[in-house]
Amino acid sequence: MVVPILGAGERRVAGIRGNPAGPPRVEWSRDGKRVYTSEPASLGAPLQIVEINLESGARRVLVPHGPPAGAPGDDEVSLSPDGKWLAFRRRTASVVGDVFVAPAIGGDAQAVTHDRTGIDGLAWAKDGRSLIVSSQRQSTLVRLWRYPLNGQPPVCLTDAALVASYPAVSPRDGQIAFASRFLDTNVWRIDVQGNAPAQRLIASNLVDSSPRYSPDGERIVFRSNRTGNDEIWTADAAGRSLVRLTNFGGPVTGSPQWSPDGQYLVFDSRPDGSADVFMMPAGGGLPRKLTTETSNEVTPSFSPDGKSVYFASDRTGAWQIWKQAVDGGAARQITTDGGFAPQESSDGQWLYYAKLEASGLFRIPVAGGVETTVLPSLPPGLWGGWGLSGRQLIYAALPAELQMRDLATGETRSIAGLSFPPVQWDGAIGLSPDGRYALVTELERQGSEIHLQPER
Repeated sequence: MVVPILGAGERRVAGIRGNPAGPPRVEWSRDGKRVYTSEPASLGAPLQIVEINLESGARRVLVPHGPPAGAPGDDEVSLSPDGKWLAFRRRTASVVGDVFVAPAIGGDAQAVTHDRTGIDGLAWAKDGRSLIVSSQRQSTLVRLWRYPLNGQPPVCLTDAALVASYPAVSPRDGQIAFASRFLDTNVWRIDVQGNAPAQRLIASNLVDSSPRYSPDGERIVFRSNRTGNDEIWTADAAGRSLVRLTNFGGPVTGSPQWSPDGQYLVFDSRPDGSADVFMMPAGGGLPRKLTTETSNEVTPSFSPDGKSVYFASDRTGAWQIWKQAVDGGAARQITTDGGFAPQESSDGQWLYYAKLEASGLFRIPVAGGVETTVLPSLPPGLWGGWGLSGRQLIYAALPAELQMRDLATGETRSIAGLSFPPVQWDGAIGLSPDGRYALVTELERQGSEIHLQPER
């Protein structure tokens, strides 16, 4: 749509094809006759950079050799101050990508960054000789980096502890405005039997999530970015004696799970851009990569015999559950209608899983069979908000409640109200081996502020 600044007489220029990530960024040409944006060529295809004529509504693709099939594609387009170049983000996986530039009149793109990491917006510097990029380069937290276009090394512009996203540069004096978001999630212990009050067990002023009790109930593994980067940590059952086990130093890392004998851990991380499943000794040591596909493999868990690992993979273009032996060999696809965050029941009879594309918790027989719905109300964002304890399913419910469902009878009851909402799009529930306690990741604080920083 185009609308006068005074707010009257809006006019529809063109329709934009569906974008699952939300409305795309739109950039004006310097003469005001065209806009640049991104859209897929067809539903499910990668996003591509297009130019739309405001008079005729005609569009044309500007970058002929776009992202590969199956990739999220090109977006976050930004026009250089002289109007000759377009900068944009090219994502090759859901959360990783690089920045490219291409002629505004159309032509092949060339890479400016080579980090294969998360990017939260970009802008041209006032002089047009460099790009200001919100990037997870060298950290889980996004910071602002200046990337000179002459090939010189990038320079970090913001403090290591400050999350800096969506930069905008003043054309008058070059000041940089950016959004700074904060997220504080902590692990609480809930007495499922209601005999003790809830206790904040593992906490910092950043993200602590994905808690899991060890099989003997003596230790807890969890994900935390309390040092500035996502790493895997352990604590004792009282939330003390914290030990950092990994030292990836930047990539998104999480979803830890114990082996049945408590000797090993599996988790996912992205040191090479796309996500892979890793395995390491529970007491510390060198992580070993179990998956080597160029796709994303996440949310792993062990089979009850400890010989195999289940995980979610998008290698077919959609998230499905796969199974692979821990000592190597080819992975085998388990689901065909979607699946995420798998967990096999302790008796080895059922495989439970959530989905990213649909609400609900589902299961299929381990020996093979038809998928059935166990809990239709579980939102996709709470894919990590459930756990199994015998025939009991314990799960988080919005806005802030812990519930229990008897898998044999279907009876559901409330266990406790939560002090804060359960975290979404992350691991939220871990159960003690005896079923007495539930570890719940709760979202205690979140928000954002606008910051200004002088050009430098």
